[in-house]
Amino acid sequence: MQVSQMPVEKLNDKIEITDILRILSSGKAIILSVIGIFLALAILGLFIVTPTYTASIILAPSSVSSQSQSSLSQFSGVASLVGISLPIEDELSSYSEFQERLTSFQVAEQLAQKPGTLQKIFPKYWNSDKEIWNTSPGFMETIQYAVGRIFGLPGWSPPDAEDLMGFIADEVSAQIDTDQLLFTIEFNHQDSVFALEFIKALHAETDRIVR
Repeated sequence: MQVSQMPVEKLNDKIEITDILRILSSGKAIILSVIGIFLALAILGLFIVTPTYTASIILAPSSVSSQSQSSLSQFSGVASLVGISLPIEDELSSYSEFQERLTSFQVAEQLAQKPGTLQKIFPKYWNSDKEIWNTSPGFMETIQYAVGRIFGLPGWSPPDAEDLMGFIADEVSAQIDTDQLLFTIEFNHQDSVFALEFIKALHAETDRIVR
C-alpha cells in the first residue's frame, strides 16, 4: 500500500502563510491604532493649516490673433535676419518690459501708499487691536537688529516700499509663455479677497507706468 505524502515545499508554504495571518491577526489592534492616529492628525491638520488662495491674471496680445500666431512664428527667424520686427517680437518685448517694471521700486512705492496694503502683506508686524506697527518685532529679529546697531546699521523700522518691492520679487510669479504669447501673473495669499485686489492693483500700476 502506498501512502501519499504532501510535498515538503507546499507544506512549508502553508505554514508560512498561516504564520503571517496569525501575526497580522494578533497585531490588528496596533495596525488599527496607527491608522487611527494618522487619520486624526490629517483631520486636525485641516483645521490648523490656513488655506492659501491663488489669484492670477493672464495677459494676451491684442494685435496678434490666435490664427496668425503660428504663421508669424514661422517667419520670425527669417524676419530677424533682414531686420524686420514682427508683431510677435513686439509683444514679447512688451512682456519683458512689463515683467521688469512689475518688481520695480516705482510700482512698490505707489502700492505702499494704498491703505491696508502693507498691513496685509506684513501682518506679523501689525498690531490690529491698537492699529499701530509693533515697535518690537520678534525675538530673533530684535537680536539681529541689536547686533546690526553695533556695526552701525539702522535699527528696526516699519515695512515700507522697499520691503514691498522685495516681497513682490519673491512672492509674485510672472511667467512669459513664448509659444502662446501669454503673460501670467500669480499671487498666493491666505485672504482670497486681498489676493485678487492686490494682483489687480499691481497689474494696473505696472501697466500705467509702462504706458
